Amino acid sequence: MHYPLPPVDDNGDYQPGVMQQLGWLFNYIGLQKKLIPYYYTSNKSFGFQYYNGIRLCIGDHSDFDAPALGIGQSYIKAGTTAIIDEVVRPFAAALYNDL
Repeated sequence: MHYPLPPVDDNGDYQPGVMQQLGWLFNYIGLQKKLIPYYYTSNKSFGFQYYNGIRLCIGDHSDFDAPALGIGQSYIKAGTTAIIDEVVRPFAAALYNDL
């Protein structure tokens, strides 16, 4: 499983973030050397993507077997950026404004 841990500082301590305590736990049990880096985005250079057991070159457009997970073709076609801009951002802004 992949965990989006926050970056580490010069001392190797995790910077504050949602997953900071998980990083502390991994350090405590000695897993920090065994972790696979988790990347949020790609710089579109040559490399591979691996998700749901599917390995592809970056740039090969694939749905990563999303229909098998119950994700409709319209969502796949729209893409994550459009979905976030249309759904998640207004919801997050409404929550923020409600504080």
